[in-house]
Amino acid sequence: ISIETTPKAYNNKAYNNSNGYVMNNPTTFNGVDFYKNGKLVKNVSCRSLKETGYMATDVYILGTYYSRDCGTQQGEYEYYKANGEKLNDKSYKRAEKFDSNGLAEVSEDKTNYYMIDKNGKQVGNVYTNISLDSGFYIITNNDLKGIMNKQGKEIIPAGHEFENNAKE
Repeated sequence: ISIETTPKAYNNKAYNNSNGYVMNNPTTFNGVDFYKNGKLVKNVSCRSLKETGYMATDVYILGTYYSRDCGTQQGEYEYYKANGEKLNDKSYKRAEKFDSNGLAEVSEDKTNYYMIDKNGKQVGNVYTNISLDSGFYIITNNDLKGIMNKQGKEIIPAGHEFENNAKE
């Protein structure tokens, strides 16, 4: 009999290729458990997984929920490393998975957005909208657009009106 030890994408589990995974605590329903080589290494209370399934990085997004005991409010997100330590000291109102460039879009107020790298450091400036297209980011400020590369450098500053040339 063969026993499968690689975690699968269950509704409450996220995993990567480094023999680690995280899952919502199935016993107490309080927090997220971090595992390495099948052993529990840390529990982070008053949080739940935002994303489940395969993760391309060793960084996971945990969401807070309201808890008077923990002093947390619902609707904030934090990034955690595979060892259960916070990636940085910030909480976000919006937090996305890391993209093919190794960056994640975040917002602290759901109005202004910026990118962070896998170390939790801000890359580039703050914009009202950011979208990935063909490896570059379309950046917007006050309805004016530009293009940013994965290093955060504005190749075309956000100050242009792009026309929609599509025919109806």
